[in-house]
Amino acid sequence: MTNPPSRAYRITSSAPAAIAVLIVEGPEAWGWLQTHWRPILGSVEKAPALNRIRYGSLFPQHDASAGESIVLCRTAEERFELHCHGGPSASNAILDSLSHDGFEIESPVDSFQFFESDAFSMEATRCLLHASSLAVTRILIDQARGALSREIQSISTAILQSRDADAETCLQNLLRWEPLGLHLVEPWKVVLAGPPNAGKSSLLNKLLGYDRTIVHASAGTTRDLIPESTSLGGWPVVLTDSAGVRETDDAIEQRGVASSLEAVSQADAILLLVPRDTGWSDEHERILACALGKRFLLVLTKCDLANDHCDLPSVSHPGVQVSIHDPMSIEQLMSKIEALLVPQIPPKGTPIPFLPHHFDRLRECLQMLQSGQRAEALRSLLG
Repeated sequence: MTNPPSRAYRITSSAPAAIAVLIVEGPEAWGWLQTHWRPILGSVEKAPALNRIRYGSLFPQHDASAGESIVLCRTAEERFELHCHGGPSASNAILDSLSHDGFEIESPVDSFQFFESDAFSMEATRCLLHASSLAVTRILIDQARGALSREIQSISTAILQSRDADAETCLQNLLRWEPLGLHLVEPWKVVLAGPPNAGKSSLLNKLLGYDRTIVHASAGTTRDLIPESTSLGGWPVVLTDSAGVRETDDAIEQRGVASSLEAVSQADAILLLVPRDTGWSDEHERILACALGKRFLLVLTKCDLANDHCDLPSVSHPGVQVSIHDPMSIEQLMSKIEALLVPQIPPKGTPIPFLPHHFDRLRECLQMLQSGQRAEALRSLLG
């Protein structure tokens, strides 16, 4: 009988974190660890006892000067957990070394297929591996545990029992979560837009908590889009600084302005910056024209230089006043952004679709059901 291949895989997210956990298993697992791992106490002559942790250093490339601190736990006869630093370089170096020595490097999803039986739970498990925030993780865990699967089954039962009104209500309830559901896997794209010297770069740095962009009094310092990933209220967000929008004869700046307007048109939400010292301008109208139908927030910047007589927008839309010198105003802005993106936080256990094809199937099912095509609706629902 042929021995199963030795393999290794990561069971934690590939996103940077405090700790990463790898699994090394198979007939060659302990032999590899004997070569590469050195415990702080004891020797490597005998494999550790089951379910007892051992602390030591791992030398993936036979380099005594590049040891990685490891907590090792043997969880089965030929299965070991390696807990290492959560940065991708540490876990990738270990996996690269294992691959070099003949181990099969697999997706962790392969190991979960034995525990999950339905497509929605499996998809949620796959997405969990890339979850970048606690809020997203909690929702996806509910789906991995069957929240969405049970709701789909309930809708299916309602259709089979000719309870079309009940099924339609459930479908509509699922579809209303689309803006949130689609951003459990992909981050929200939020663009900071406005004329030159509106304070976009300064505000981005404050929202991130560190200096990401160059700030200068000269107009037009930012020429390119500058995206940066972060988390607001536990929701994954990509904040993008953009070139100031204005009429210009400079060819390079013109390209920057065009990129800014394109980014606005593709964003999920826009922070439209209006400096209080100069007020509303034609450039704001130009940006607003590209943001039709978008979520946006008016941000009145430079409030420490407020001009009570400056022109302000006539649009009826909520706004917030900020000064980069006032931490409280930045916190208030962050709360406003969170509420703009996620106006309602789902209760624990709420079924939430989270991939584009989920919503496509639900919409098709609802359309079929509303047109009296019950069998087709059921086929659309179950895929």
